[in-house]
Amino acid sequence: MADKSLDNYLKSAQELVRIAPQAERLARLQRAYAEIAPAYLVRGSLVANVKAGKLVIHAANGAFAAKLKQLSPRLAEEFRRRGFQVTEVEVRVQVTASNDIRLTAPPRAPLSEETKRRLMDLAGVLPEDSPVRCALIRLVDRSG
Repeated sequence: MADKSLDNYLKSAQELVRIAPQAERLARLQRAYAEIAPAYLVRGSLVANVKAGKLVIHAANGAFAAKLKQLSPRLAEEFRRRGFQVTEVEVRVQVTASNDIRLTAPPRAPLSEETKRRLMDLAGVLPEDSPVRCALIRLVDRSG
């Protein structure tokens, strides 16, 4: 409903009429971005601009920017797949005083007892000084 009233306002305000198409395009891109990107990244970033096929995304901090830069080829591909003319995704850090968003991974699914047992069985056949063995044991220990 809010999108409709924003559309009406943008189309009716004489001085804003010329920017309404760009605002609508950015709103559509933001909605698609919210569906394409992982939710924990979306909450710390937003679509800022699009021009000549280059989509600019502002990230709240360097951690968000780094992860988004890794994902930028996949994001561009997903936008194209959805019909947007995006050839490149550029990520910029846009720091503000209110940016206190931390990059946190989504919660992990707990390991089942069967999975824990199998991991420990695998760790048991590896050499004691094996880094893989140590990593498996830590994984099982951390999973509770």
